[in-house]
Amino acid sequence: MLRLRDIMTRDVVTLDPEMTLREAMEILTSRHLSGAPVLSGKKVVGVLSAGDLLAFAAAPSNGESHGEESATTDDWEPQDEMSDEQDESDSAFFTDMWDEQTGDTNDVIESRGEPSSDPLSNHVVEEAMTKTLRWLSPNSDVRSAADMMRKFGIHRVLVVSRGQLVGIISAMDIAKAVADAKLTSRAYVFNQPE
Repeated sequence: MLRLRDIMTRDVVTLDPEMTLREAMEILTSRHLSGAPVLSGKKVVGVLSAGDLLAFAAAPSNGESHGEESATTDDWEPQDEMSDEQDESDSAFFTDMWDEQTGDTNDVIESRGEPSSDPLSNHVVEEAMTKTLRWLSPNSDVRSAADMMRKFGIHRVLVVSRGQLVGIISAMDIAKAVADAKLTSRAYVFNQPE
């Protein structure tokens, strides 16, 4: 029976809960990883995966308003005549609206339409990570890790011994073990005494 300790990755790349999502993404990308455990000190507090990053990026932003409610034509009052004073206030309305939406016009022109802030740099790993941990002991059978991955729809299982992270098993580790024929069952037949 193949054990997790036989195929687990021992040199585990970890993330800090207070690092920005941009920093975490750069680490995952540079190491060609789809996820990593998140440690606070030596304690595992979560896992950040590519799926978590996508879900976080796709979620509506919290507390931010993407524009004010606009008035409908039902809210407008009919006007018989327009005075010069009213004409100035109408144009001021559009000038004020432009200023509110664009901030400093020179900054908008210099940015050439590119966003001024990086949302991944404005949020930390702790905001996007999965806090439910799935772990097994290094002595567990590799099949139990595969079952756990299938049951919970995850791609990695933490390997923990005496409360400490000692490794990680990914779906790729299991695929490599299968490809290398390490998971084949062998049946031994012995002559039974009569």
